Amino acid sequence: MISALRRRLAALFGGLTSLVLAVMLVITCALSCTQYQSSQEVLYQNRFQTLLQQLQRNGEVSDSYLSQVAGEEPLLFYAQVEGVPLHFSALWSDTVGDSGVLSAMQEEAARQGASEKENSLLTFTLAVSGTRYRCTVYTIPDYQVYFAQNLTRQRAHLRGLVGLYLLLGAVGVSAMLLVSWLLSRLATRPTEQAVQEQQSFIAAASHELRSPLAVVRASLYTASQQSDQPAVRSQLALADQEAERMSRLVGDLLTLTGGSVGRLTCKSDPVEMETVCIRLYDLFSVQAEQKQHPFRLDLPDEVLPVISSDEQRLIQLLSALLANALDHTPAGTAVELRARVEGTFVTLAVVDHGPGIPDGEKKAVFRRFYRAEQSRTDKGHFGLGLSIAQELAGQLGGQLTLEDTPGGGATFELALSH
Repeated sequence: MISALRRRLAALFGGLTSLVLAVMLVITCALSCTQYQSSQEVLYQNRFQTLLQQLQRNGEVSDSYLSQVAGEEPLLFYAQVEGVPLHFSALWSDTVGDSGVLSAMQEEAARQGASEKENSLLTFTLAVSGTRYRCTVYTIPDYQVYFAQNLTRQRAHLRGLVGLYLLLGAVGVSAMLLVSWLLSRLATRPTEQAVQEQQSFIAAASHELRSPLAVVRASLYTASQQSDQPAVRSQLALADQEAERMSRLVGDLLTLTGGSVGRLTCKSDPVEMETVCIRLYDLFSVQAEQKQHPFRLDLPDEVLPVISSDEQRLIQLLSALLANALDHTPAGTAVELRARVEGTFVTLAVVDHGPGIPDGEKKAVFRRFYRAEQSRTDKGHFGLGLSIAQELAGQLGGQLTLEDTPGGGATFELALSH
């Protein structure tokens, strides 16, 4: 219970703080990328204007000047008058000119309606041979300037920026989850200590009550045998029934609290599953007949494997499931004890054909002292049988599940590895 509470608190704290952190990182990352792209756009325009002014002043742009303006960015700068290239040969600042890019720019400018006889300034993005370029085509009558910048470096920078924020997010979320887990442990420590003290007290009290109850029952039996008055013997029998009921409650509480405080131990001995099933069938056959339930043992044709478990605890678990099926299903409905081998698991199922359990109550039936509405007045049951079964299943390393029986009813299935 405390572990589940701790997990929920850690998930709540960690989830909320991680969500806030993720939102902040996404916003910061978006702003950083936008700012970087804006600065690169301004730098691109400045480079174009600088080279254009140099061309207008000197009628050419030297390779050295183009390299100086470009820095580490691959740039294309090309100009022609009436279709004739100017006499300088500067193209890419760091490689030989790429005529494919230039041709693509000319085709795109023509597609967008640029004319050699009209003033125009077009800026667009092109993809050539898998590489993207930012392009500008400047045209005045009989004069064209083509300027392009390879965007590979910028795109790599943006990917690196996004990757950095993703890394920061992963580290931040991990740190938040760790801190949340530690805080949840601190927050639940007083509750855990209180629960442990309560469980220890119940376990100690239950253990101490067993001996007095045994003496009381023995005394009641002796008094009943010595009395010859029917009224007295009837009252003594009633008292013995209540004492027996209290003894069962004390035993159930001792089992549950023993599991909660770690005092419930289970052996690990070889257990023959067929023997366990036959023994349970023999134990409950008379009880099933008394309560008018057809009781059937369903074993597979192949021999069930021997598993490593605690035979007494296993019988106690399955007895709780069988008693629950016999007590809470109408007379005349069949109850089955079924065994199967499924892969690396041996599954033992208690199947009844009663009214079944609604989906909304399937988890609740394993809670302590939970009883369905129709059985709350039944003083013979305390709502602990299924809780004990689930506790024992965990101690034995198995998994206890509840499913609907085809045609109506409930099926409790215990899976144990072999």
